Amino acid sequence: MGLPLACLVLGRRFAAWGRRGWAVYSTATGIAFAVGTVLTGLAFNQAEPLVEVGGLLQRATVTLGWAWQTRLAIHLLAEPST
Repeated sequence: MGLPLACLVLGRRFAAWGRRGWAVYSTATGIAFAVGTVLTGLAFNQAEPLVEVGGLLQRATVTLGWAWQTRLAIHLLAEPST
């Protein structure tokens, strides 16, 4: 669960820096990733309503995490260094 924690930590850091958009985006991504991970686990453990969409949930969750990491890297590369 390192990625959701990283999202939440950086969400808090962005809020402290006054970057509200990135704070909300990072926090929402962290929460959504954690929820997606739990739902995927339930699906793979044969929870009846989720069994048929387990693979889709997994791929959507992974895509969400990688998209956040990619956007964060691009954002940080675009910032002037101090």
